[in-house]
Amino acid sequence: MDLWKIGGSSIETKMCSTCKEVKSVSEFDKDHRYRSGYRSQCVQCRYSVFASTKRHAIHVERTYGLSQEDYKRIMEEQNGVCAICHKPETRITRPKARRYISKQSPNLALDHDHTTKAIRGFLCSKCNLALGHFQDSIELLENAIKYLKKWEK
Repeated sequence: MDLWKIGGSSIETKMCSTCKEVKSVSEFDKDHRYRSGYRSQCVQCRYSVFASTKRHAIHVERTYGLSQEDYKRIMEEQNGVCAICHKPETRITRPKARRYISKQSPNLALDHDHTTKAIRGFLCSKCNLALGHFQDSIELLENAIKYLKKWEK
């Protein structure tokens, strides 16, 4: 567990500036610009706030041609759960150089065709990564299903 020091004593928790909850420091992004060495917002709040900001809305509209209204409509049609596993998001990929999954966030990934940029729906991190690993290939996914069925007991 990450620790940071105030006045010479190590502590393991920090209060989020947004939700005001006291959480483990492992739930905060590291940032050397802060006295504690961690951002003031927990990861969950930080990404929740980002998803609702105008900057995010502009990015989605410019990149995918999807308005905020359409974004919300699609999310509502999916009942706020992943289009594949039908579960709410429980993990996020961190946008930094580290390429691993950690922390919790309510934000689902906006899935799209990488060639046409057409929106397909919202996916949880696990399903989004799985599609990526299978290169969005129906043939590879069918082969994986056949393989699993072959070894099914």
